[in-house]
Amino acid sequence: MKTFQHFSEAFDTKVKWKTIEKQVEDDAEYYLYETRIDDRNIILIYTLDKEDDGSFSCGVVFRTGSAKPGVGSGTTIAVTGEGSQMKILGAVINHMKEFIEKRIDISIVEFSADKGRDGSSTSRTSLYKRLVKRFANTLGFSLEIESQRNMDTFILTRKK
Repeated sequence: MKTFQHFSEAFDTKVKWKTIEKQVEDDAEYYLYETRIDDRNIILIYTLDKEDDGSFSCGVVFRTGSAKPGVGSGTTIAVTGEGSQMKILGAVINHMKEFIEKRIDISIVEFSADKGRDGSSTSRTSLYKRLVKRFANTLGFSLEIESQRNMDTFILTRKK
């Protein structure tokens, strides 16, 4: 079980991210970032879609793996069991916080946590729930969690 110190340290994880790709159109945007943590390749993707009211909804995906640097090579969204989960998740959350704070036009942020095919692997979703509750509130978002058999979807909505 993670201690409060490990939990708090996740919010202190700072790494340098490299912008790999950026596409901006009138009604959609796409951003891809990459970093390395403890010999792990981390890919972070934001997909923004313009809503009818002019705000954006933002889908977030991150992938990790032990491959050589290079976009997506050898990365996965699955739990790898290779450690550094608090550091990696902390780095991802801190990047998300910075990205969202700069984009006041983002009204909704959505991402998912896998629970495995049979729904029995809940350690990732439990960790996300603890960290995201704190993260969402500090940014002025409310949190809704839609639970399905094999994944939980986290929906953060900017408070008006």
